Amino acid sequence: MDESTSQALLAHNEMQQIYGDTMSTPNLYQRIIKVMEAVPYVQKDATFQAGAGRSYKGVTHDAVVAKLRVAMIKHGIVMTVQQTGEACVEGQTKSGAPKLRYEAWYIVTLINADNPAERESYPIHAHAEDSGDKAPGKAVSYAVKMALLKAFALETGENDESRYQPEEVTYITDDQAAD
Repeated sequence: MDESTSQALLAHNEMQQIYGDTMSTPNLYQRIIKVMEAVPYVQKDATFQAGAGRSYKGVTHDAVVAKLRVAMIKHGIVMTVQQTGEACVEGQTKSGAPKLRYEAWYIVTLINADNPAERESYPIHAHAEDSGDKAPGKAVSYAVKMALLKAFALETGENDESRYQPEEVTYITDDQAAD
């Protein structure tokens, strides 16, 4: 048996362990759930300038992709990005420097690698401003980041301790309710 066949057999066996013997090919939603289980959280990794000396913490495209990539490969989810429209407006900053506001519309699609006809698409509108030629790249990065955050219901936060913790609910017994 050659190495690629051996690797494929190992991957198949691992999928059988994850999805069970009764599921020869998990559907896209089952795969998305497995990725959600594997990657529940992405830590905010950057500080963004909001103007007027204000800033905020956020998560970058690279951090989201880095967290999801291995799980998406493992569970056979492929992503494509299609641009469906664009608009550019030239302007200038308060100091008079030229800038470009680029707006674009995208469809980010998750695809079941074992059944490419099975797909889920997320339409996203994104914009970016830049004084050079980087605005289109910034816009597509934003669109991909937002689609992935929403598709996999990823929580973002500054650290593990700041993650949302649902309140514990205490249920009363029937006897306590009768009293």
